[in-house]
Amino acid sequence: MGPASSLDHAVAIFLMALFFLLTVGQAAHACLFAARREAATPVRALAYEAALVVHLCLSTCMAFEPWATDGTWFIGMAVARLPLEPLLWGNVAAFALGASLRRPRMALELAVLLACTPFALRFLGDLWWIALVLDAAFFLYRISSALVLDTRQARTSVSRFAMVEALDILPEGVLYADETGAIAFMNDSMRASLRSLGLPADLADTRDLWKTLRARASAGDAPNALLPEGVRIALSENEIRLFALNEVTLRTRPYQLIVALDVTEDEHLNLNIERSNRLLEKAGAELERSLDNLQETVENETLLRMKSHVHDIVGQRLSILHRYLEDGHVSPDALEDVRELLSTILDSLSSRVASNPAADLAAVADAFSLVGIDLHVEGKLPEDPEAARLFVSVVREATTNAARHAQASTVSATVRETREHVELVVESDGVSLEKPVREGTGLSGMRRAAQALGGTFRFHVGPPFTLRVSVPRKKGGLRCES
Repeated sequence: MGPASSLDHAVAIFLMALFFLLTVGQAAHACLFAARREAATPVRALAYEAALVVHLCLSTCMAFEPWATDGTWFIGMAVARLPLEPLLWGNVAAFALGASLRRPRMALELAVLLACTPFALRFLGDLWWIALVLDAAFFLYRISSALVLDTRQARTSVSRFAMVEALDILPEGVLYADETGAIAFMNDSMRASLRSLGLPADLADTRDLWKTLRARASAGDAPNALLPEGVRIALSENEIRLFALNEVTLRTRPYQLIVALDVTEDEHLNLNIERSNRLLEKAGAELERSLDNLQETVENETLLRMKSHVHDIVGQRLSILHRYLEDGHVSPDALEDVRELLSTILDSLSSRVASNPAADLAAVADAFSLVGIDLHVEGKLPEDPEAARLFVSVVREATTNAARHAQASTVSATVRETREHVELVVESDGVSLEKPVREGTGLSGMRRAAQALGGTFRFHVGPPFTLRVSVPRKKGGLRCES
């Protein structure tokens, strides 16, 4: 490799120190590279990174030995001497490993390794130090970049300690135990749950834990219960937990996983729903009692008139109750309003045909406003009592159908007067009906009532769904003011 004078002592010492630091850096990079949590790292790539550590050790000796022993020995002590030049052929092995990776971007790196072989150094002669400087410059860049990337990856990757810490702060209790019952992991939430049940939080054996939890759930009062999905236990008045048992496999070993989920809010919501259901059942029972008394009222009226009248009154109340149930109005105050409305069914049926149509129309509007239906009336009812009662009956039936079948929120009723007729038009903003409309009791009754007054009855499916009733105008008796 030439005499020592070809390399200045200060430069040699600098290169020696630099190569020593590069050797340490490459060794650290090789360890981090081997510990990456990725798919299986190729063995050849690991071997190549290790070969670079050996290469940099030899380069350190190349920088030191020409100054100390004129490049003759790798180890030049009295008790042991190892020649340096034959060892440099190890760079050929490093070159072969790098070439086997078949990465075009490694061309310069492989060229540097070849420049540090004995053959290349003999070719360079007194300029052999150029290969040493090139080697130091290239690996300074390579190792610095690799360590920066390793640091970034270490910051962004999830370590085992990070996963354990994340499980430990979960609000849900987590316990892993192997097939012998030995605890592999238990977080703070599970410990707190066990303490609340009076169980030890430092269990050494969990084989009887699940049986104990099932016994607590079966022996206690609600909300304690054995469920298909697990065991529900009240830890306190303000905390209810659902314990679930699962079989999992970790690193080919079977484990039991017990999870304690906080279901306090869900159970409180279920309790509120149950209370609301009981109130609804009471309202339904009261409705049934009112319907049971209809027979006595029906006997006091003519069958056809009473059938139409019963349909109007009961249909309106049932539609309002149905709308309440659909919209979710289950508060005690709202149910009290519905109960009061239902309790008036018998009084409404006991009265004969309405004597004050305007008051009845206002009552219809007030009743449906309880379920958020705005009944808007434009114009005034005709002065003829029979026509006015017909119009009120049509408005009630139309609003009932809009609430029951079309989920409407607004119903408009308009009374128009012509020279020969008085017409009522009722429209709603409900959903369109997909099936053909079949005339039942309500529509047939309105048609018969209109025909009895010499008028006509028509309806249009829409949208919007529209009812039209037209009756002849009586001289001196029938008047409608818009």
